[in-house]
Amino acid sequence: MSPYAGGKRIIKSFPSYLEALKHAKGKVRELAKGNANAALSAKAAASALAIRDALDAYRRDTGRSLTAVQAVTSYLDAAKLLPEGSSLSLSDAVKAYLRSVAAVERKPLGEAVSEFAEARKGKAVALPGKRSALNPVYVQDTERMLREFAGTFPGHHVCDLTKAHVDAYVNAHGKLSPKSRNHHRATLRMFLGWCQRKDYLSGETRLLEADGLRREPLAPPANAGEVLAFASGILLKSGRNGFPLDDWAAEYFDGGTWRGKPDWHQGAARWFLGRSGKARRTAARRMSL
Repeated sequence: MSPYAGGKRIIKSFPSYLEALKHAKGKVRELAKGNANAALSAKAAASALAIRDALDAYRRDTGRSLTAVQAVTSYLDAAKLLPEGSSLSLSDAVKAYLRSVAAVERKPLGEAVSEFAEARKGKAVALPGKRSALNPVYVQDTERMLREFAGTFPGHHVCDLTKAHVDAYVNAHGKLSPKSRNHHRATLRMFLGWCQRKDYLSGETRLLEADGLRREPLAPPANAGEVLAFASGILLKSGRNGFPLDDWAAEYFDGGTWRGKPDWHQGAARWFLGRSGKARRTAARRMSL
């Protein structure tokens, strides 16, 4: 006798025709009812019963129910994610993952910034006769930048931040000088590192590898000769009687002479314009020494 069940051919021998006929009629009735048990061998049937017992134990331990199909497909989907050729079992991989993320606390970004800023305020206070560990102005500036960062992403938790958030924040400051943008980057790196130590970020996070946090190269600083030549040019063009710089300033700033010049060039010009005539004469004399 060799019937088909579940797409498989099942061969079974009997010592007599009557026994084979009786068995065949019974299988016909089973197949007519849609019973797939006929496709199972004795070993497969024992395995199916063991799976049923395991699922019952899982339900008793966790209170959650799974079908055999759900259990098998979920396992296979997860097993495919393991590195090829890895000897790591799925349970070991899950345990390693839980060790890396289980301790992460979901902390609102705004609250984390407030906690960080509050922890640094004490370092900006100087004891009698001693200097403070941190400059108070630097501490205030750091708090300002981080509150701006938190305000850019309201409702976010620290552990929800991605590289895209960091890149978007840094790119939004494109009008700042490279030095100022690097200051923002250093502040973010310091804050995110503190969040890792406080378990607000996973120890395995790659957030600090974001392109937006890469330090931007700065323009080479001006040498003394360039500064002196530039200052002398301002003084010569402005005249020596009262230093009327309005015409020169209109040419430099409104006329766009500053375009293409290094960052220090415009800064020096604004410095000269902000000084009185006596202060400019004193600066020029000192530069010429």
